[in-house]
Amino acid sequence: MPRWQGTTKQRGLGAEHQADKKRLLANLRPGEPCWRCAQPMWPHQQLDRDHITSRALGGAHGPAVLAHASCNRSAGAALGNRLRGLRRQRIRQYAPRSSRNW
Repeated sequence: MPRWQGTTKQRGLGAEHQADKKRLLANLRPGEPCWRCAQPMWPHQQLDRDHITSRALGGAHGPAVLAHASCNRSAGAALGNRLRGLRRQRIRQYAPRSSRNW
């Protein structure tokens, strides 16, 4: 579901998600490396609860770690773009020849 649709709870970012993020922030060691970019993370930076297996691939309730917000959102956008491209390829591959306009 796109991030702008539905409530926080409907998108899987409800109380449980927020409580886990607070727990991860409380356990953050300043300077600990981001698992995506290996740059240090500091408490004053924008940090997200990142899923090791992306939510788009079924990792909504799996293990999570902290990552820079920009790293997490960039990775999510890149995955979404790849998945969208794959869906388009499948549609073109299985569409009847007579209905193809390209």
